[in-house]
Amino acid sequence: MTDCEVWEIKYDDFQEVFRSIPGFAEWGRLWFTYQLFTLKQRSLDMITISATSRYLKLSKEKPQIL
Repeated sequence: MTDCEVWEIKYDDFQEVFRSIPGFAEWGRLWFTYQLFTLKQRSLDMITISATSRYLKLSKEKPQIL
């Protein structure tokens, strides 16, 4: 664990950011789409790939975690 700062934004304020900053809504859609794809892939991996293979995949794709 490390020290960190946490920021909070109210839902209505966040929606206003999407409405008021050109391009931000498109960025949000792209980010959300990427997150959904990543979550779906992770879920599929959990049921179709062995633990050993998942570990090897993690070490290849995100070696900084290990």
